[in-house]
Amino acid sequence: MPLDLLKASRIQEILSKKVQIKRLDYRPKTVVGLDISYKPGQDTIGCAAAVAIRLDDLKIIDYSIVIDEVTIPYIPGFLAFREMPLMFKALIRLLKRLNEKPVLMVNGHGISHPRKLGIASHIGVVTDLPSIGVAGKLLYGDIVRLKGRDMIIVEGIIAGFVVSGGRDRKKSYYISIGHKISIEDLEYYIDRLFEPEFHCAKPPYPIHIADVMSREAARGRDNFIKWISRNKHLFDLYTEHLEIFSN
Repeated sequence: MPLDLLKASRIQEILSKKVQIKRLDYRPKTVVGLDISYKPGQDTIGCAAAVAIRLDDLKIIDYSIVIDEVTIPYIPGFLAFREMPLMFKALIRLLKRLNEKPVLMVNGHGISHPRKLGIASHIGVVTDLPSIGVAGKLLYGDIVRLKGRDMIIVEGIIAGFVVSGGRDRKKSYYISIGHKISIEDLEYYIDRLFEPEFHCAKPPYPIHIADVMSREAARGRDNFIKWISRNKHLFDLYTEHLEIFSN
């Protein structure tokens, strides 16, 4: 299905005015990672994972998997129109079972975007939840060294920062404000969600585990069940609801 880029741009411009950059009054102890993978050889069949992580011990407390058709092609700057519908469906099903409103961590950009509304900001505004964007490449803005950290500057605003990892420091992640969150909050969560043993060679844990679970589920139900059985140690012992797929 073709995307009307003018209409999509206008939607982004309107919603960007609703983005709030503010310090959290209360820092939730649950972070939901959101990511999408695609069926091997089928880039029109997406598999979205929404995975709730407990901040204190990084245990998976619940998750939701949704597989469905993706009709809009990938266009830089318009990722939300391709991937957000599935992410949103998985997220809404998960939110119904959580005991607190979480912080969302989305594989994609926040306000470091040409219209200041990347997928992390888009889904944050639509759900009215605080959100953080995590991306492997810079989409928009400049990198400026401030107070010992590489900051992402978008039109004079500090939109996020860069975390370089791996033993050779060649791997970088671009962390950006999504919605209803501040730079100080980003630092608080990011410092707690990178696994130190990997030297930041992997993305923050909620994104990493959502990516893994979406890829395993995209390979089929049986494959996903085997992955769950091999990785029970990643889950909270008292998790009662472990869904396999929701179509």
